[in-house]
Amino acid sequence: MKHAQEKTSKNHKAESAAKNSALKTWIVVANGHTAKIYKKHDVGMEAVGKVLNKKAHQHQKSLPHKNPDHLHDPAYLQELVAWLDEAAAGDHFDEFILVAAPETREHFRNAFSESTRARMTSEVDKDIADLEDHEIHKELCDACWF
Repeated sequence: MKHAQEKTSKNHKAESAAKNSALKTWIVVANGHTAKIYKKHDVGMEAVGKVLNKKAHQHQKSLPHKNPDHLHDPAYLQELVAWLDEAAAGDHFDEFILVAAPETREHFRNAFSESTRARMTSEVDKDIADLEDHEIHKELCDACWF
C-alpha cells in the first residue's frame, strides 16, 4: 500500500511540473509611448506584439524629451488593454508580468480589465521599453528570469 501511495505522489509531482512548464507566460514591457509584448520560453523569449502611443511618437519627433502626459492618452491605453483582453479571451497566455517604471505601472494596472488584471502575476520596476529586444532580454536575464 505504501508503494502505491509513493507512486501516486510521484505521479502528482510529475503532472504538476508538466502543468507549470506548459503555463503560457507573457511579459509586457511598457512605458508612456511603447508597449512590447513577449512570450516567455524555457530559455529566452519571443516578441508577439507591440502597441505604440501614436500621439507620443508624433510629439517625440518634434521634441526629443519624454512627456509623461502622453501616458494618459486614452487611445493608447485602450489599444493595449483591448489587445491584451483579446489575447486573454483566446487563451493565448495564462499569466503575464508587467515591466514598467513605478510611476507608469499604476496607470497600466488601472487601465487593465478585471479579467486581464487577474492574470497579472508580477510587476517589475524597470523602464526598459525603449531598449532593443536583445537588450530587454539581457535586462530580464540579469534579473534572473531566464
